[in-house]
Amino acid sequence: MDEVPPEVAAEIVQAFYERHYRGWLDEPLPALGGRTPREAAGLKSARPKLIALLKDMENLSARERLEGRPAYDFGWMWGELGLPRPG
Repeated sequence: MDEVPPEVAAEIVQAFYERHYRGWLDEPLPALGGRTPREAAGLKSARPKLIALLKDMENLSARERLEGRPAYDFGWMWGELGLPRPG
C-alpha cells in the first residue's frame, strides 16, 4: 500500500479537527458540569474552567506542532465563545 504524502495527511487531520471542534462547542462536557462550551462561556461561574480547558487544548496542540505532527489552531474558538484570548 502506498504511503499518504505528509501534506495530504495534514489536510485530512485538519479537516477532522475542524469538524470535531466546530461540533464540540455544542457538546455537553463533564469537565464543564454537563454544560456545553457555549453555555459555559456565558456563565461567570463556569468560564474559568472553560478557559483552563482551552489553554490545555492549545498547549497540547503546541506540543504536537513542536513534534512535527499536524496541530490544530484554536485561535478562532476564543472569539466564537466571546472570550478574550490570554496573551
